[in-house]
Amino acid sequence: MKFALTGRPGIGKTTVVKKLAEALGSRAVGFWTQELRRGGRRVGFELVRTDGKRALLASVDRPSPYRVGRYFIYPEVLDSLAVPFLEEALGEPEGKVFLIDEVGKMELLSPSFVNLIEKLIDAELDAVLTVPLKTVHPVVARIKNSGKFKLIHLTEKNRDSVPERILKALEGRDGEKGEEGS
Repeated sequence: MKFALTGRPGIGKTTVVKKLAEALGSRAVGFWTQELRRGGRRVGFELVRTDGKRALLASVDRPSPYRVGRYFIYPEVLDSLAVPFLEEALGEPEGKVFLIDEVGKMELLSPSFVNLIEKLIDAELDAVLTVPLKTVHPVVARIKNSGKFKLIHLTEKNRDSVPERILKALEGRDGEKGEEGS
């Protein structure tokens, strides 16, 4: 069973992924991107794996040849920390739930990450990915249009119930009643 969560920035996509990781425990494999703040301002993002390893993914301070908006991006973090971790889990996906926050502009600067997402789309496994509202890359369009993912549009009204709905669906109970995004 596969889910793709979308919604405006700040709506709670990362929070849903973190709640799922906590509830799933050792079954969860993947990462989320956590905001780094200084003096009330967002100054970067840290990639945090479900096993607790972490590294700086984007920053306003440390130059890189890659940029998204005001952030310098470090795709090598995905190449060294996220992709091998997920590739290893793909070797034995039974019982695992892949959590990836996010399949967005910063992450898609890594060709090895794009290849990994292509494998996840085609594989028979359980996964929850977050994607931006705008289709920023062909792989995002493929996720949204493949028919392999239940696309859930997070809103203030549904965001608190989505983690439990996904967990029930993964457990085989009927947690997916209603229209998409409800």
